Amino acid sequence: LGWRRHLLIHASAVERDGRAVMMIGASGSGKSTLAALLGEGQWRLLGDEFALLGLEDGMLAPFPRLVS
Repeated sequence: LGWRRHLLIHASAVERDGRAVMMIGASGSGKSTLAALLGEGQWRLLGDEFALLGLEDGMLAPFPRLVS
């Protein structure tokens, strides 16, 4: 991604209490649906289409878009 500090991964990601979950799977497997449902609860939606993984620290950065 330009400055090469993050790895762009086709995945959904959510966060709760400082811990993140990245859901990786084939298209149509329910990643976006699960992320949206979790986002309706106590989870923060980081992204439903892509996840940005920090190469230096392993932290997930938000990549928000409308849920498809």
